[in-house]
Amino acid sequence: MKRVVVLLIVLLIVLTGILYFGISSTQSFSKSVVVACSNEGALRVLLNERMSKKAWPDEKLNDSTYQLKDLKYCIGASLINTTPLNFFEHGNGELLIEQTTPDSSRFTLLVTQRLSLNPLKRVTGFFAMKQTNERLTDFLTALKQNFDGEELVYGIGIKMSHVTDSAMISTKKVMNHYPSVTEVYEMIDAIRTYIKEKGGEETSAPMLNVYEEGKNQYLVMVAVPTKTPVAGNETFLQKRMLANGFILVSEVTGGDASIKKGEASMQQFVMDHHKSSPAIPFQMLLTDRRAVTDTSKWKTRLYYPVMY
Repeated sequence: MKRVVVLLIVLLIVLTGILYFGISSTQSFSKSVVVACSNEGALRVLLNERMSKKAWPDEKLNDSTYQLKDLKYCIGASLINTTPLNFFEHGNGELLIEQTTPDSSRFTLLVTQRLSLNPLKRVTGFFAMKQTNERLTDFLTALKQNFDGEELVYGIGIKMSHVTDSAMISTKKVMNHYPSVTEVYEMIDAIRTYIKEKGGEETSAPMLNVYEEGKNQYLVMVAVPTKTPVAGNETFLQKRMLANGFILVSEVTGGDASIKKGEASMQQFVMDHHKSSPAIPFQMLLTDRRAVTDTSKWKTRLYYPVMY
């Protein structure tokens, strides 16, 4: 019996030794995912302390430490396209962000874990690596979900769509002040009257673009989409957009401040994605602003024509 016990002990020691010397003291994890987010947008979020707080999953414990389920991690200062990460007992690493296309990025998580010099702890640590890798995979998946769609980056949802209202009648005025609601709808009503006189049919809500040309000088342009082309004149111009052309679309709720913020976000989106525009961006006034005086209830659809 003693011989059996001794033999088992010897075998256990030999097996542990084999495993100890066969297992590297340094284990690594590497995985990449493609994210529907521009490289510039993702990096801008992670380099901005205020914005980055919303980017990391999941619960924020303090200024630099977060916890996703039972995975606790600490974030270092981002440098160019890498962010140092400390996963405590699961190792240290970094998040690398690289451009794949103008509309997407590759997020790569690289983590290195040093196993204990203690033979038993090294062996048990090695067999725990599968669970560690699963936690790190969950972390990368959650990070991808935060950035996919880019609402985190731009503060609004922006989608690529196609032009549906290609024919319209427009008019414009130069004003020495930002146009009031009354002034905008006076221009819209004039277009609507003209369309009816010409036997045309209005198909969608009116459009608006206000361009600040200089100090106290605003070019105000309004348009009304029509079912079929309507002949124009010197005051009411016939406009055509490329039917089925590409156009960015977003929707905001609120007054002029919310609209301007949304327009700035779309402009940034265009720059980040390296798009060019064949026509001016514009608002579609979904809410009749004369009937709804509470600006917090205004709904406005923002459009930005682009070349894909």
